Amino acid sequence: MPTEDFQRHIENLQKRLRGLEAAVQKVPAGEAGPADAFFDEIRKCAADLHEMEDALRGEPAAPKRQRTSMDAREEITAAQQNAAQARKDQPHEPLTPLRVLLVEDNPGDARIIRETLAETPFQSVKWLEADRLSRALEFLNPGRVDLVLLDLSLPDTRGVQTVKKVVQAAPMIPVVVLTGTSDGQLALEAIREGAQDYLVKGRVTGLALARVMTFALERKRAEEKLALIGKLAAIVAHEIRNPLTAINLRLFALRSATGNSPEYDEDFRVISEEIVRLQSVVRNFLEFARTPELNLKPCHVPALVDQVLELLSHRLTEKNIHLVKWYPSVLPAIQADDQQIKQVFINLLLNAVEALESGGEIRILVSSEQEMTGRRMVVVRFQDTGTGIPEDARHRIFEPFFSTKKEGTGLGLSISSRIMEHHGGRLVLESSPGERGTCFAMLVPAASS
Repeated sequence: MPTEDFQRHIENLQKRLRGLEAAVQKVPAGEAGPADAFFDEIRKCAADLHEMEDALRGEPAAPKRQRTSMDAREEITAAQQNAAQARKDQPHEPLTPLRVLLVEDNPGDARIIRETLAETPFQSVKWLEADRLSRALEFLNPGRVDLVLLDLSLPDTRGVQTVKKVVQAAPMIPVVVLTGTSDGQLALEAIREGAQDYLVKGRVTGLALARVMTFALERKRAEEKLALIGKLAAIVAHEIRNPLTAINLRLFALRSATGNSPEYDEDFRVISEEIVRLQSVVRNFLEFARTPELNLKPCHVPALVDQVLELLSHRLTEKNIHLVKWYPSVLPAIQADDQQIKQVFINLLLNAVEALESGGEIRILVSSEQEMTGRRMVVVRFQDTGTGIPEDARHRIFEPFFSTKKEGTGLGLSISSRIMEHHGGRLVLESSPGERGTCFAMLVPAASS
């Protein structure tokens, strides 16, 4: 995880606070009380940011009187130590045998899986085997197992509950389902319960299995790093949100103390805008750190798109943007959390608006497409005629805290991508390097799939 990007956003918050303090210095309070209280809140906010930045860099901090900041440091240090210990306990060096727990009750299938993988140039494997879930749970320890290959039809458990129990017992160990049941809905449920992938026995080659196992290990490592940065983001956001509320309240008192003089309208406007920007950054940090909880129900995608367009119509009008939208006459519903899907639409539409000069065009195209696996997907494409994404930034656009915009937090696309993954779908950049404009495609499984 690029911690330098996170540090950049902390520094950006500090810069905004310095600008806010500089702006308010121009405003004579009339009485010392409102101005002093206002400055106190700003300095508290800045001090907490400095401590969060020191913690992120691993630098020692001076003792502080406020318990909350020390608590934050302790939480960050503990999280860093836990992540380091997890990496130490789970080495994946090329020469180290990969410890794979094969949970399979059919000896013939177990032998075929071992032989299939042995025919590939995959790293050496130390096999651990269990023929039922109760025995598998005895093996599940991060220091003993690196990856689980899991059948869903066992003597003591069946179906998606098998995945749920394994993930609950060992959340740090990646799980790949390898079962005889070809069921798109079951596969989707298994992924939602924490499986890294879903494979059907007899339909997967040794190379494909090796690739899936490798990707599962790398994704789990990335999730660990993401969890650490998410925890840090939540700490920073919570530490800053309360002082920001106090700053906003003090601003009203300060304005009243000046008699609402028109002479200082511009200064108060700048202060208010800076507070709004800071609050937006904090909201994004909290949203990034929060694990999405889905409230699934049948949704009609065109209706959700129309609601978002109505909400943001003023943004399109302000920049004189021409909108083109196309919906098919027949489209399957999706099983989704409508509020989270609308959040993805809002992020993509705002990105398109910000990429355009006055008079540009945005196209929103909705379709139903079938994947090679046979799964039916509802696809929503957002196309704009802007300058496009720089080629050297394309591989990083979904990274948390990475942004090509001066004012961006770098969390919009990361949050949107994570929402789609929790829905069993994905968010992809479809436009090619050098191509005019940008095209993002959001794919979510149709309810019937």
